[in-house]
Amino acid sequence: MPSKIETLIQRIHEQTKAGKLKWQLTESEEVFQAAIPNYALRISTRPNRNNRQHTDYVITIYNDEGSPIEDVIDIDLDWSSAGYDPEETMKDIYDMARGQAMGVEEALNELLNYFSGNEEGQE
Repeated sequence: MPSKIETLIQRIHEQTKAGKLKWQLTESEEVFQAAIPNYALRISTRPNRNNRQHTDYVITIYNDEGSPIEDVIDIDLDWSSAGYDPEETMKDIYDMARGQAMGVEEALNELLNYFSGNEEGQE
């Protein structure tokens, strides 16, 4: 049976994928934040302590006073009890949060619209 943290990560993933959890830029490059009542979530990356070529994904939970109260690191989650691959799930959350916060989808849509109107000699 998954722990509360493992269940929370799965729900964060589901809500992010459904577009219900809104991620924003923070003052730190490559750290993204989602605000929910009484708490905030931040997702970031860091080099793995044992293998510098591997990236760890970290979700930090903040209370309403802005103090960190829990760090969840993908490598600390138990894949067998979680029922999903924590590393892939947290990487997916990070990628979706980054894309949403930085407006990647909107930028791609605008670029596609621009270039679809400027094909072969059209200006």
